[in-house]
Amino acid sequence: MRILLLLALFVAVDAAAMTEPDSGAWIGAGTGLAIDTKADLGVGLGWQATAGLWFGKHDAVYAFGKYTGIGVTVRQAYLGGNLVTEPMLEFRRGADIVVVTTQMFISGGPQIAYGEIGAVVVAGGGIKYRMTPQFGIVVRAEFGASMLAGSWAFRNNVVAGIEFAAPWSGRRE
Repeated sequence: MRILLLLALFVAVDAAAMTEPDSGAWIGAGTGLAIDTKADLGVGLGWQATAGLWFGKHDAVYAFGKYTGIGVTVRQAYLGGNLVTEPMLEFRRGADIVVVTTQMFISGGPQIAYGEIGAVVVAGGGIKYRMTPQFGIVVRAEFGASMLAGSWAFRNNVVAGIEFAAPWSGRRE
């Protein structure tokens, strides 16, 4: 039942509030834990930065509505004595519910490690608690796969950070 309630947040229907078409931008950064099942990589610490544009039906007064976004995410993790770099394109779908934002996303791009270039794709979800109408604390969990030097591995990340997001129209208070 909980999963059905969560999925209901992301159904592509208009929000039942006084929403109107709106768009804006986000920028965020965080640190976290990366896990790669490839034997020589393992578990390590890393950071990530993300920025993008969003659009959807939104109520800027109460921060209520659903949005779709596209942006870039750059992540580095120190795994198995090696720096792994992953610049990715991110597609995100989310819902603002007063002071909480939920989001689901899929990201993919090249993976650079050991002087080789591979590929990584992750999908996941996150939740943001807004301390102000634009600024909040974010926790994200990502699960996916990577391929480097002809070898596949599972790729998981847990990231905690901060994010600033605002509509172009500004908050009407």
